[in-house]
Amino acid sequence: MTAAGGELVEVTVTEEERVVARGTAQTRWYYRRGDGWEKVTEAPGAVALSQDKGPGTIWERAITLRLAVGTVLRRVLQRPAPPERLDPFSYLKKESRAPRYETLSREYRVDARGRVLPVSSK
Repeated sequence: MTAAGGELVEVTVTEEERVVARGTAQTRWYYRRGDGWEKVTEAPGAVALSQDKGPGTIWERAITLRLAVGTVLRRVLQRPAPPERLDPFSYLKKESRAPRYETLSREYRVDARGRVLPVSSK
């Protein structure tokens, strides 16, 4: 079977939210569709199955979908940023006590075996 000229293979990725120092961390997956990014959970035929939760895990699910070989995926991790270094007085004046979050992303590519391999950064 082909899609846009590429063979379709079955791919499985895992999304989760877990407790970490200063908050929670979330992992989400997106796939390249045209000029934009779509959530893997919204891909045609995608199946999301809840997984058993381990200690510190709020939720976890495995998403299985069929994508063309060569499709680019993006893994996005959102987690609390390291705490700001402030002197004691500045800390007391600070309005927000909620942690800042940082977002990290990395791109992957689907191979002919359905593996999700990191795209080398140049």
